[in-house]
Amino acid sequence: MKPSANYQSNFAFHGLRRQMQTGIFSERIRILIWILMFFANMCFHLARRSFSAVKGVLKPNCSSNYSSSGWEPFNGPYGNTYLGVTDSSFLFTYAVFMYLSGYIADRVNTRYFLVIGMVGSGLGSILLGVAY
Repeated sequence: MKPSANYQSNFAFHGLRRQMQTGIFSERIRILIWILMFFANMCFHLARRSFSAVKGVLKPNCSSNYSSSGWEPFNGPYGNTYLGVTDSSFLFTYAVFMYLSGYIADRVNTRYFLVIGMVGSGLGSILLGVAY
């Protein structure tokens, strides 16, 4: 008699569990997960500072009140004001959603929340990059 698919999946799960209980396999998995989470967290912090990185391109000479180079409307007489308002609105929105995401993260499965957050952050950064 052929075993059912459910039996085979349970067998594979228990076999993986037995392997993870051995020291060397478990330690390698922990190190790999730590490295992946470190780089994911680093990418989150880099994505958060994306607007600060492009300020110099939007208005290359931020110290003067008027510059002929740069992008509209940031190269006009109120360019520094526009940069400040844009940066403040970005950081305010970031702060509000950090509070809301902390509230949601306390009430849902952390693994799913982190995966959805990573994918959503990556897609948001990509969409921000191709917005022009």
